[in-house]
Amino acid sequence: MSTTEKLIKARMGMLALAEQLNNVSAACRRAGISRSHYYEIKEAFEKFGAEGLAPQTKRKPRMPNQTPPELEAQILEMTERYPTYSYLRISDQLKLVGIGVSPSTVRAVWQRVGLTLRIHRLLWLEQKTAAQGGILTERQIRLLQKHRGRTDPEQHVEAPYPGYLLCQDTYFIGTIKGIGKIYMQSVVDAHCSLGFAKLYLSKVPMTAVDVLDDRVLPFYEEHAAEVEHLLTDNGREYCGRELKHHFELFWLSARSGIAAPRSARPRPTASANASTAPLRKSSSPQRSAKRSIKAWRSCSRTWIGISIFTTASAPIAAIALRAGHPIRPS
Repeated sequence: MSTTEKLIKARMGMLALAEQLNNVSAACRRAGISRSHYYEIKEAFEKFGAEGLAPQTKRKPRMPNQTPPELEAQILEMTERYPTYSYLRISDQLKLVGIGVSPSTVRAVWQRVGLTLRIHRLLWLEQKTAAQGGILTERQIRLLQKHRGRTDPEQHVEAPYPGYLLCQDTYFIGTIKGIGKIYMQSVVDAHCSLGFAKLYLSKVPMTAVDVLDDRVLPFYEEHAAEVEHLLTDNGREYCGRELKHHFELFWLSARSGIAAPRSARPRPTASANASTAPLRKSSSPQRSAKRSIKAWRSCSRTWIGISIFTTASAPIAAIALRAGHPIRPS
């Protein structure tokens, strides 16, 4: 029994008690209500029956200084044309067509209708278009997909087997007092969502190299799997001059002449999954690369290490803290 049904039953019982006692005052004292409230309930029951005893929702009051309906309709019409614009730009667009509206008025209308957030305006536009039988434009569909976190299924990267494509990126975790900024190097296998991660105190090429050399490549070598492609957002820690950049030199040494992939221009990680760049051959000298990796492994640094190995069936997390050298798996 719902709360509304319980309330209706209680009010029906109170009316029956008043008839049984033939005394309205005594019935009201037992129920703990006033006589005026009793007569309101009785009048609702006589007019509408049992349904009239259910609680009624009150209409929101219309304030005297509220935006006129005609102006509110014009603001919503302009919002429908430009759902991603801010209330400042919507106000400017209305002024261009001869409608003087302040930005605060536009925002007040949005708050009353529930369109303050951009995603709410896009969803409102989608529902309105569907109700009218219209069709969204390609730009509006892209905006909806972006804010909903969707991607086109045709843009999905297919990884037929483990090691075919690894995705590496750097994330800023936060700041710890007395330590400083904390960054995380993460590597995820696009085939099985197997993840590797490690925390560092800096965002430099050495950290990108360390997570591959310390966690990723040994794991795939242990399971007799080969890493074929590596996808990054072409940040400064992943690409640079081939003979001087540590990440480039590491690939020359570790992958026997295969260098890290790069595209024509940097792309964010979210859109990087739309395409993959094949690994390219390099004719750079192997000797300088090996010397650089040897010098890197001999460096003494201080950082925090965290390794996360995650699968769909069994997530396992191991966290460690050590100073002096990169953390090695036990």
